[in-house]
Amino acid sequence: MVAMSVSLIVLGGVLSAYLFLGRGLTRLINAQQQEVKSRHTLRVFTDDLSTGNKLTAASSTISSGVTTAASFVVEIPKSGGATTSVTYTYSYSAAGAGTFTRYRADRAETTTILDNVTSLAVNYFTASEVASGTVFSASRTAPTNSLSVKAVQVQFTTGIGSSASGTLASFTTLSPRVVMRNRGMLQ
Repeated sequence: MVAMSVSLIVLGGVLSAYLFLGRGLTRLINAQQQEVKSRHTLRVFTDDLSTGNKLTAASSTISSGVTTAASFVVEIPKSGGATTSVTYTYSYSAAGAGTFTRYRADRAETTTILDNVTSLAVNYFTASEVASGTVFSASRTAPTNSLSVKAVQVQFTTGIGSSASGTLASFTTLSPRVVMRNRGMLQ
């Protein structure tokens, strides 16, 4: 009877350690996936904006301090002097995870560049704010005139896993301010 009690205690400890290690490994894998997706999103975002001529439209919807929808359209040059538009759209779902998509008009191509987004903020900066080095503030989320925007910054948080099972991993990313290089700073 004593041997059986001791073996049950040891077996319980081994099972507990196994579950602890499994949850930790799952969180690590989730964090790695989020980092890879975040890096890809930043690469696509900065490539488009750094070559962009201008921001032709920008809007965001904020409800109870949470961005529930946001979109902006960047005009980018193509070969031969033509241009095309790239539209970035964030949509938040009631389940608590949204998507960040990219639509390129000349290819009629829609790509979800980031999913499981729990929060997103797009920050817009005018020429004077870029030159003076204005720091991030909440007022940066709603441009009064999209044509005056000279730089854009995006901040997002993604979450993968379940808090109930102990595998939830959150990852927050803040992009650098991306200055639209093809547009004169003093126009």
